[in-house]
This record gives sequence, structure tokens and C-alpha cells, in this order.
Amino acid sequence: MRVCWSVKGGVGTTVVAAVLALHRATTAEVRLVDLAGDLPATLGLPEPGHDGFGEWLANDAPLETIDHLTVTVTDRLDLVARGGLSLDEHARLRLEQFAASTPEMSREIVVDAGTNSTALDVLVPRATISWLVLRPCYLALRRAVNAQHRIDGIVLINEPGRALSGRDVASVLGAPIVAEIDLDPRLSRVVDAGLLATRMPASLGPLRRAA
Repeated sequence: MRVCWSVKGGVGTTVVAAVLALHRATTAEVRLVDLAGDLPATLGLPEPGHDGFGEWLANDAPLETIDHLTVTVTDRLDLVARGGLSLDEHARLRLEQFAASTPEMSREIVVDAGTNSTALDVLVPRATISWLVLRPCYLALRRAVNAQHRIDGIVLINEPGRALSGRDVASVLGAPIVAEIDLDPRLSRVVDAGLLATRMPASLGPLRRAA
């Protein structure tokens, strides 16, 4: 299970999770789990007209029933949309059950955990890879230090005019930069047009290589 997360919204975690899943799906069967809520729109898909991962967490259905909640993205990639997510104590226990079962699943799992601290408490300890998506912002860096979740790699979204460098961020957090991506207006246009799965901008090359 590969978990993408951040400490602030609007950083680009959903795009990173989508690109990671799309790239992994070129060689493996992958399931993308949405805990943040924006993956259907990011991938140019309509909102599913059925229950999502939140509803599965809220009930007691077997693990295999998640298969009925999926939406096809590509031949090797499917998506489980967020649905009505509320991480109460019962849902947390169900999430622990899901996380514990991921090593036996037939598909690779990629999770867009967003900024959900409860989900991160459960998922990161069981993740194969935990990627923090971050902009080189002092306030975001402070939050990342205080979050105290395991970080296996940092995807740095570079912005013009920031004083902090990738080396600064890696040094403070004690984790490697696995990809640096420059803000690119072409990426926004591709996402807005729903074409991320078919027309990935060259600026995402470092992320594809890291995947």
C-alpha cells in the first residue's frame, strides 16, 4: 500500500496520487482509494452514482464487497471514490481491517489520504511507502514536523520565490526528496479538462520516474 498525504489542502496530493497510480498501472493491477474526495474529477470521471469507501467503512460488509464500489479508470486501474466518509470509532476499526488486509490483495493499493490525520494514524504504519506532498513553505514545514507520521519520501511542489530549497526541506524532515515538480499552468489545464489519464504534462516526469 502506497499512501500519499499532506499537512495542508490544495498542495497537489490528489494529482500526485493519481499520477502514481496511473504509472504503477502500466505494469500492475492497481486500485486507487480516495479519502480526500477529488479523484473522480481529477481523472475526468463522473461522480459515481453509488456508495463509496466511506459507506463500506460504515457497515460490516466483507472486504471483497469493495470490488462492487469501483469505477474503471484504465484496463489496469480502478478507483474507489470517497463517498460519505466519517471516521468514527467503528469506521476506524474497519480502516484498520482494510489496512491489515492490503498485503494479501491481488491489486496494488494507492491511497490519497489528503490531510486526514485519523486515516494517516491507521494507514501510514502499514504502508509500504508513505509520501508527503509538500510545498516549500515554512508554515507547511512546521506542520509536517509536528505531524510525526513516517515519511519515506517527499514530493516537493516548487513555487517561484520561496526561500526554502529541497535540501532545506529534506534536512528538516529527515527524509529524501523523491521528486521535485515545478508549478506548471499546463497541468492545471489538463486536470480542468479531465485529461490527466491520457495527456500527462512533461513537468510530471520526475514523479513518474519516482513511481
